[in-house]
Order: sequence, then structure tokens, then C-alpha cells
Amino acid sequence: MSAPRIETERLLLREFRADDYEPLAAFWADDEATRYIGGTVPHYRAFGIVSSFVGHWQLYGLGQWAVEDKASGALAGFMGYLNPPDWPEPEIGWTIFPAFQGRGYAPEGALAARAEIARLGGPERLVSYIDPGNTPSIRVAEKLGAVREREVKLRETRLFVWRHPAVGNGRAAA
Repeated sequence: MSAPRIETERLLLREFRADDYEPLAAFWADDEATRYIGGTVPHYRAFGIVSSFVGHWQLYGLGQWAVEDKASGALAGFMGYLNPPDWPEPEIGWTIFPAFQGRGYAPEGALAARAEIARLGGPERLVSYIDPGNTPSIRVAEKLGAVREREVKLRETRLFVWRHPAVGNGRAAA
């Protein structure tokens, strides 16, 4: 299975393409941009990351979407479902590249992605693992109605678990 296309007012969430590799590699080379998601990786490892995003769809029927800015057609980030074997439970994550931050793209896209994950049969209540210092991501979680639940240690990093509200069939459950 590949990622279904989702359109929001300003974004296209789509499957990854070969031409996404260079913008992703540039993102993963940026110390500041990657500080809350594990840090930089060498150019060749960025290929492994994007391949894992694509492979997630094959393994789980869910995964990360490439986030495209509809106005420019540029890759603006990535977001969606993550379920690595060492995570306590599946996550919805979002990453918007620095040039596109501050425009409300993360909550706009994540709201649509969260509804699509539920529609495709994913968990109705996802979590987001967020570094306590990542204030912008915490604000996105709050905008999405997530509530800080507890602290965990994942891959030697202290993170907060933000629990999202239940979603069923693409609508918030009562």
C-alpha cells in the first residue's frame, strides 16, 4: 500500500517520490532543524529514513506522508503514523521544514493525517512523543487537543507523551 493523497486548504499530503530525497537529505543535515528528532544524519542515511517512511505503508498500511506546500509545490516536511518496534505505542508525528514553519502547517496537516489514520483502521487514540524543550511541537499538540500524560525514555531521550483525543471514522469521538 502507498500513502493515499490528502488535500487540505494549503497542503497536499502524498506519498514520497524520488525527487524528495535531496530536500530530505538537506533537512537531515541541519543541526538546528533536527535537534528534537535525533539529530543530523549523513546524506546516505537520509535515503534509509525516507525508505523507512515508504516501507511503513507496506508493513502497517499506515505511515508518513510527504507534506507539499500547494502554493509552491515544494516539499515542506513530513508527518503521519510511526510505529517502531521500540516505541511503547504508535505515534502521530509532524515535522515542518524551517522555511515553512510559523504558517500553521503542522496542525493543519496533522489534523487531516490523524483523521485519515483512524479512517484507515489505525488506532483511534494516538500519542505524540515530544521533547520537553520543543515548545513549537507542544503548541501543535495542544492545538490538536492532545494532553500531556506522562514522561518516558525513548532511545536514551526523555520525552513527554501527549495523548490525542479519540478519533473515529475521521471525526472526533464524543
